[in-house]
Amino acid sequence: MNLILEYSPEKKIELLIPRKNLDENIQLNLITELTNIKKENKEIKEKLLYLEQKINILLQEKEKKDELKGFENTIIKNNSEAEKILKWICPNNERRVKLLYKATPEENTRDDFHRKCDNKGATVTIIETTKGRRFGGYTSLSWDSSSGWKDDKEAFLFSLDNDKKYDVLQDASYKVYSNTGFGQWFGDSGNIGLAYEKNYFIGNDTHRENFGNKCYSITVQNELSGGKTFNISKMEVYQVTNE
Repeated sequence: MNLILEYSPEKKIELLIPRKNLDENIQLNLITELTNIKKENKEIKEKLLYLEQKINILLQEKEKKDELKGFENTIIKNNSEAEKILKWICPNNERRVKLLYKATPEENTRDDFHRKCDNKGATVTIIETTKGRRFGGYTSLSWDSSSGWKDDKEAFLFSLDNDKKYDVLQDASYKVYSNTGFGQWFGDSGNIGLAYEKNYFIGNDTHRENFGNKCYSITVQNELSGGKTFNISKMEVYQVTNE
């Protein structure tokens, strides 16, 4: 009798099992073993197909992330937005980013932010409000718990919705504020000011955006968030690195 094993569409192994000169029990055992091998081969093929599909998915995700220069695609919508932010940071676009901190229900306090983002050098923060407004800020200096204003002449704010960059005013006294009791703070009284309460980042507390002592080139009141207060739906902080 013949038993054919298929290891791939291109490769088949045909086994000939002679009936004569073999004990009947031996024949049955041999047929059983070969049948099991065929079954195992089918399972291996299915596992290999599953692994191939998983690898393809991972490669696609990596390719997508490479296109976005390290940005997640949760707030950033496409490669164009990623390129835009990086060009605002560096006109030659010789930068990419690394995620330091994403607000989650488990990590949503000022301590979480400072633990992951302090002393990391240049960072860019991207925010999405519960009303869908997307904006953020960049500082070339490290966040820390020093409780003081920083004179960052390279800092800027931006709106993804309006496709605008708002440069820091060079003669402004209050550019970036770092303090253990707060999150990211850009401008006096907070052009973007992130205060902390019990459930920071998830939308249960109020954050402020206003002019105060004018520090950035925003000309329209509440142009970033659409109101004097806003609640955060998503927030990500990225370290800015060289390509």
